[in-house]
Amino acid sequence: MGRNSELIRQWTLLQRIATTTGNTIPKLAADLGVSTRTIRRDLEALQQVGFPIYDEVVNGTKFWRVDARALGALARSGLTYAEYARRGFFELLAVAFLVGGLVLGAESFVRVRTRAYLTALIGLVVLTLVVLASAFLRLRLYQDAYGWTEMRFYVMAAIFWLAIGAAIAIGTILANRSAWLLHGMLGLSIVFGAVFNVIGPVRFVADQNVGRILGSGLTGGKTDFDLAYLIDLGGDAVPAVSRWLSDRPLPPEVVQRITDEMAWASGLDDPRNEAWQAWNLSREHARELLGR
Repeated sequence: MGRNSELIRQWTLLQRIATTTGNTIPKLAADLGVSTRTIRRDLEALQQVGFPIYDEVVNGTKFWRVDARALGALARSGLTYAEYARRGFFELLAVAFLVGGLVLGAESFVRVRTRAYLTALIGLVVLTLVVLASAFLRLRLYQDAYGWTEMRFYVMAAIFWLAIGAAIAIGTILANRSAWLLHGMLGLSIVFGAVFNVIGPVRFVADQNVGRILGSGLTGGKTDFDLAYLIDLGGDAVPAVSRWLSDRPLPPEVVQRITDEMAWASGLDDPRNEAWQAWNLSREHARELLGR
Protein backbone atom coordinates (compact mmCIF):
# COMPACT_ATOMS: atom_id res chain seq x y z
CA MET A 1 0.00 0.00 0.00
CA GLY A 2 2.85 2.38 0.89
CA ARG A 3 4.61 1.57 -2.37
CA ASN A 4 1.47 2.42 -4.32
CA SER A 5 1.18 5.79 -2.54
CA GLU A 6 4.81 6.55 -3.33
CA LEU A 7 4.38 5.84 -7.04
CA ILE A 8 1.17 7.87 -7.27
CA ARG A 9 2.82 10.76 -5.43
CA GLN A 10 5.79 10.72 -7.80
CA TRP A 11 3.47 10.69 -10.80
CA THR A 12 1.50 13.62 -9.33
CA LEU A 13 4.78 15.44 -8.72
CA LEU A 14 5.83 14.94 -12.34
CA GLN A 15 2.51 16.25 -13.66
CA ARG A 16 2.65 19.28 -11.35
CA ILE A 17 6.16 20.23 -12.50
CA ALA A 18 5.16 19.75 -16.14
CA THR A 19 2.00 21.84 -15.95
CA THR A 20 2.81 24.62 -13.48
CA THR A 21 5.62 27.13 -12.90
CA GLY A 22 7.39 28.42 -9.82
CA ASN A 23 7.97 24.95 -8.42
CA THR A 24 10.49 25.11 -5.61
CA ILE A 25 11.08 22.17 -3.32
CA PRO A 26 9.36 23.85 -0.32
CA LYS A 27 6.34 24.74 -2.49
CA LEU A 28 6.08 21.22 -3.90
CA ALA A 29 6.39 19.76 -0.40
CA ALA A 30 3.57 22.01 0.84
CA ASP A 31 1.35 21.23 -2.14
CA LEU A 32 1.77 17.46 -1.78
CA GLY A 33 1.73 17.46 2.01
CA VAL A 34 5.13 15.79 2.46
CA SER A 35 8.57 16.82 3.69
CA THR A 36 11.16 18.56 1.54
CA ARG A 37 13.37 15.50 1.99
CA THR A 38 10.66 13.33 0.43
CA ILE A 39 10.37 15.72 -2.54
CA ARG A 40 14.13 15.61 -3.09
CA ARG A 41 14.08 11.83 -2.99
CA ASP A 42 11.15 11.70 -5.42
CA LEU A 43 12.85 14.11 -7.84
CA GLU A 44 16.00 12.00 -7.78
CA ALA A 45 13.97 8.84 -8.40
CA LEU A 46 12.19 10.42 -11.38
CA GLN A 47 15.50 11.57 -12.84
CA GLN A 48 16.98 8.10 -12.45
CA VAL A 49 13.97 6.63 -14.25
CA GLY A 50 14.76 8.92 -17.19
CA PHE A 51 12.32 11.79 -16.94
CA PRO A 52 13.92 15.04 -18.22
CA ILE A 53 13.62 16.96 -14.96
CA TYR A 54 16.14 19.70 -14.23
CA ASP A 55 16.62 22.65 -11.87
CA GLU A 56 17.09 26.27 -12.86
CA VAL A 57 18.32 29.03 -10.56
CA VAL A 58 16.58 32.40 -10.95
CA ASN A 59 17.62 35.28 -8.66
CA GLY A 60 19.12 32.82 -6.22
CA THR A 61 16.04 30.58 -6.07
CA LYS A 62 16.10 27.07 -7.48
CA PHE A 63 13.05 26.11 -9.54
CA TRP A 64 12.30 22.67 -10.91
CA ARG A 65 11.14 22.17 -14.47
CA VAL A 66 10.55 19.50 -17.09
CA ASP A 67 12.14 19.65 -20.53
CA ALA A 68 8.90 19.79 -22.53
CA ARG A 69 10.64 19.02 -25.81
CA ALA A 70 12.07 15.79 -24.44
CA LEU A 71 9.01 14.82 -22.50
CA GLY A 72 6.62 15.68 -25.31
CA ALA A 73 2.99 15.77 -24.36
CA LEU A 74 3.18 12.78 -22.00
CA ALA A 75 3.02 14.40 -18.60
CA ARG A 76 0.64 17.15 -19.82
CA SER A 77 -1.75 14.75 -21.52
CA GLY A 78 -3.67 13.88 -18.38
CA LEU A 79 -2.82 10.18 -18.62
CA THR A 80 -3.33 8.15 -15.51
CA TYR A 81 -0.37 6.36 -13.99
CA ALA A 82 -1.64 3.04 -15.31
CA GLU A 83 -2.00 4.42 -18.85
CA TYR A 84 1.54 5.78 -18.79
CA ALA A 85 3.02 2.54 -17.48
CA ARG A 86 1.19 0.49 -20.11
CA ARG A 87 2.20 2.64 -23.05
CA GLY A 88 5.36 1.85 -24.87
CA PHE A 89 6.77 -1.47 -23.82
CA PHE A 90 4.93 -3.51 -26.44
CA GLU A 91 6.32 -1.17 -29.09
CA LEU A 92 9.77 -1.54 -27.53
CA LEU A 93 9.50 -5.31 -27.72
CA ALA A 94 8.55 -5.02 -31.39
CA VAL A 95 11.72 -3.00 -31.98
CA ALA A 96 13.77 -5.78 -30.41
CA PHE A 97 12.29 -8.37 -32.79
CA LEU A 98 12.92 -6.03 -35.73
CA VAL A 99 16.57 -5.65 -34.76
CA GLY A 100 16.92 -9.41 -34.48
CA GLY A 101 15.65 -9.82 -38.02
CA LEU A 102 17.98 -7.09 -39.23
CA VAL A 103 20.99 -8.81 -37.65
CA LEU A 104 20.11 -12.14 -39.23
CA GLY A 105 19.54 -10.48 -42.60
CA ALA A 106 22.83 -8.59 -42.47
CA GLU A 107 24.77 -11.69 -41.49
CA SER A 108 23.17 -13.62 -44.34
CA PHE A 109 24.05 -11.14 -47.09
CA VAL A 110 27.22 -9.36 -45.96
CA ARG A 111 30.30 -11.25 -47.18
CA VAL A 112 33.12 -9.02 -45.91
CA ARG A 113 32.84 -8.59 -42.15
CA THR A 114 34.91 -5.49 -41.54
CA ARG A 115 35.62 -4.08 -38.09
CA ALA A 116 33.29 -1.17 -38.78
CA TYR A 117 30.54 -3.58 -39.76
CA LEU A 118 30.97 -5.67 -36.61
CA THR A 119 31.07 -2.57 -34.43
CA ALA A 120 27.89 -1.24 -35.97
CA LEU A 121 26.10 -4.58 -35.66
CA ILE A 122 27.09 -5.14 -32.05
CA GLY A 123 26.29 -1.52 -31.27
CA LEU A 124 22.79 -2.04 -32.65
CA VAL A 125 22.29 -5.05 -30.39
CA VAL A 126 23.60 -3.14 -27.36
CA LEU A 127 21.21 -0.27 -28.06
CA THR A 128 18.43 -2.83 -28.23
CA LEU A 129 19.39 -3.93 -24.73
CA VAL A 130 18.95 -0.32 -23.61
CA VAL A 131 15.48 -0.34 -25.19
CA LEU A 132 14.66 -3.57 -23.38
CA ALA A 133 15.85 -2.04 -20.11
CA SER A 134 13.36 0.77 -20.66
CA ALA A 135 10.61 -1.78 -21.31
CA PHE A 136 11.58 -3.63 -18.14
CA LEU A 137 11.45 -0.43 -16.10
CA ARG A 138 7.99 0.49 -17.40
CA LEU A 139 6.66 -2.95 -16.56
CA ARG A 140 8.20 -2.90 -13.10
CA LEU A 141 6.55 0.46 -12.41
CA TYR A 142 3.21 -1.02 -13.44
CA GLN A 143 3.69 -4.17 -11.37
CA ASP A 144 4.80 -2.25 -8.29
CA ALA A 145 1.67 -0.13 -8.47
CA TYR A 146 -0.94 -2.68 -9.56
CA GLY A 147 0.47 -6.14 -8.96
CA TRP A 148 0.92 -9.10 -11.29
CA THR A 149 -1.27 -10.70 -13.92
CA GLU A 150 -0.53 -13.60 -16.25
CA MET A 151 -0.08 -11.14 -19.12
CA ARG A 152 2.48 -9.12 -17.17
CA PHE A 153 4.28 -12.31 -16.22
CA TYR A 154 4.63 -13.37 -19.84
CA VAL A 155 5.64 -9.87 -20.96
CA MET A 156 8.35 -9.85 -18.28
CA ALA A 157 9.48 -13.29 -19.43
CA ALA A 158 9.59 -12.03 -23.03
CA ILE A 159 11.82 -9.14 -22.00
CA PHE A 160 14.27 -11.51 -20.30
CA TRP A 161 14.08 -13.89 -23.26
CA LEU A 162 14.98 -11.08 -25.66
CA ALA A 163 17.73 -9.75 -23.38
CA ILE A 164 19.39 -13.17 -23.14
CA GLY A 165 18.86 -13.57 -26.88
CA ALA A 166 20.66 -10.28 -27.44
CA ALA A 167 23.60 -11.57 -25.42
CA ILE A 168 23.59 -14.76 -27.52
CA ALA A 169 23.51 -12.61 -30.66
CA ILE A 170 26.58 -10.68 -29.56
CA GLY A 171 28.40 -13.92 -28.84
CA THR A 172 27.54 -15.49 -32.20
CA ILE A 173 28.50 -12.31 -34.06
CA LEU A 174 31.90 -12.16 -32.38
CA ALA A 175 32.47 -15.87 -33.02
CA ASN A 176 31.30 -15.58 -36.64
CA ARG A 177 28.63 -18.16 -35.91
CA SER A 178 25.50 -16.13 -36.57
CA ALA A 179 23.94 -19.10 -38.33
CA TRP A 180 23.60 -20.64 -34.87
CA LEU A 181 21.60 -17.72 -33.50
CA LEU A 182 18.25 -19.30 -34.28
CA HIS A 183 19.43 -22.57 -32.74
CA GLY A 184 20.41 -20.68 -29.61
CA MET A 185 17.04 -18.93 -29.44
CA LEU A 186 15.25 -22.23 -29.89
CA GLY A 187 17.25 -23.79 -27.06
CA LEU A 188 16.57 -20.74 -24.92
CA SER A 189 12.84 -21.10 -25.61
CA ILE A 190 12.93 -24.73 -24.47
CA VAL A 191 14.69 -23.70 -21.27
CA PHE A 192 12.12 -20.97 -20.62
CA GLY A 193 9.30 -23.45 -21.23
CA ALA A 194 10.80 -25.82 -18.68
CA VAL A 195 11.20 -22.99 -16.16
CA PHE A 196 7.57 -21.99 -16.68
CA ASN A 197 6.49 -25.52 -15.81
CA VAL A 198 8.58 -25.48 -12.65
CA ILE A 199 7.53 -21.99 -11.53
CA GLY A 200 3.89 -22.18 -12.58
CA PRO A 201 2.85 -18.73 -13.90
CA VAL A 202 -0.55 -18.80 -12.18
CA ARG A 203 0.94 -19.86 -8.85
CA PHE A 204 3.65 -17.22 -9.18
CA VAL A 205 1.13 -14.45 -9.97
CA ALA A 206 -1.10 -15.41 -7.04
CA ASP A 207 1.83 -15.69 -4.61
CA GLN A 208 3.23 -12.31 -5.63
CA ASN A 209 -0.10 -10.50 -5.31
CA VAL A 210 -0.96 -12.02 -1.96
CA GLY A 211 2.60 -11.50 -0.74
CA ARG A 212 2.28 -7.78 -1.40
CA ILE A 213 -0.70 -7.63 0.95
CA LEU A 214 0.61 -9.88 3.70
CA GLY A 215 3.82 -7.87 3.73
CA SER A 216 2.01 -4.52 3.86
CA GLY A 217 0.42 -4.95 7.27
CA LEU A 218 -3.13 -4.44 6.02
CA THR A 219 -5.75 -5.82 8.35
CA GLY A 220 -9.43 -6.49 8.27
CA GLY A 221 -11.13 -7.40 5.04
CA LYS A 222 -9.21 -4.97 2.84
CA THR A 223 -7.47 -6.09 -0.31
CA ASP A 224 -5.10 -4.36 -2.65
CA PHE A 225 -5.54 -6.82 -5.51
CA ASP A 226 -8.32 -8.17 -7.67
CA LEU A 227 -9.57 -11.09 -5.58
CA ALA A 228 -12.05 -12.17 -8.24
CA TYR A 229 -9.22 -12.35 -10.77
CA LEU A 230 -7.13 -14.58 -8.50
CA ILE A 231 -10.07 -16.87 -7.82
CA ASP A 232 -10.70 -17.23 -11.56
CA LEU A 233 -7.10 -18.38 -12.06
CA GLY A 234 -8.12 -21.78 -10.73
CA GLY A 235 -6.41 -24.42 -8.63
CA ASP A 236 -2.88 -23.01 -8.74
CA ALA A 237 -4.09 -19.82 -7.05
CA VAL A 238 -5.90 -21.60 -4.20
CA PRO A 239 -2.86 -21.91 -1.85
CA ALA A 240 -2.14 -18.17 -2.06
CA VAL A 241 -5.78 -17.12 -1.64
CA SER A 242 -6.18 -19.58 1.24
CA ARG A 243 -3.15 -18.05 2.91
CA TRP A 244 -4.72 -14.61 2.52
CA LEU A 245 -8.02 -15.87 3.98
CA SER A 246 -6.29 -17.32 7.02
CA ASP A 247 -4.74 -13.91 7.70
CA ARG A 248 -8.06 -12.05 7.54
CA PRO A 249 -10.77 -12.01 10.24
CA LEU A 250 -13.59 -12.27 7.72
CA PRO A 251 -17.15 -13.33 8.58
CA PRO A 252 -17.70 -17.11 8.15
CA GLU A 253 -20.28 -16.59 5.42
CA VAL A 254 -17.82 -14.52 3.39
CA VAL A 255 -15.11 -17.15 3.78
CA GLN A 256 -17.56 -19.85 2.72
CA ARG A 257 -18.62 -17.89 -0.37
CA ILE A 258 -15.00 -17.33 -1.40
CA THR A 259 -14.24 -21.01 -0.76
CA ASP A 260 -17.18 -22.09 -2.92
CA GLU A 261 -16.07 -19.78 -5.74
CA MET A 262 -12.52 -21.15 -5.58
CA ALA A 263 -13.84 -24.70 -5.69
CA TRP A 264 -15.95 -23.92 -8.75
CA ALA A 265 -13.09 -22.12 -10.52
CA SER A 266 -10.77 -25.05 -9.78
CA GLY A 267 -13.20 -27.52 -11.31
CA LEU A 268 -13.76 -29.41 -8.07
CA ASP A 269 -17.50 -29.51 -8.64
CA ASP A 270 -17.24 -30.61 -12.26
CA PRO A 271 -18.09 -34.34 -12.56
CA ARG A 272 -15.94 -34.56 -15.69
CA ASN A 273 -12.86 -34.08 -13.50
CA GLU A 274 -13.60 -37.19 -11.44
CA ALA A 275 -12.23 -39.56 -14.08
CA TRP A 276 -8.61 -40.64 -13.65
CA GLN A 277 -7.73 -39.17 -17.06
CA ALA A 278 -8.61 -35.71 -15.73
CA TRP A 279 -6.38 -36.00 -12.65
CA ASN A 280 -4.47 -32.79 -11.97
CA LEU A 281 -1.95 -32.14 -9.18
CA SER A 282 -2.91 -28.50 -8.60
CA ARG A 283 -6.61 -29.44 -8.52
CA GLU A 284 -5.97 -32.18 -5.95
CA HIS A 285 -3.95 -29.78 -3.85
CA ALA A 286 -6.80 -27.27 -4.04
CA ARG A 287 -9.26 -30.02 -3.06
CA GLU A 288 -7.16 -30.79 0.02
CA LEU A 289 -6.90 -27.12 1.04
CA LEU A 290 -10.59 -26.45 0.54
CA GLY A 291 -11.68 -29.67 2.25
CA ARG A 292 -13.70 -30.93 -0.73
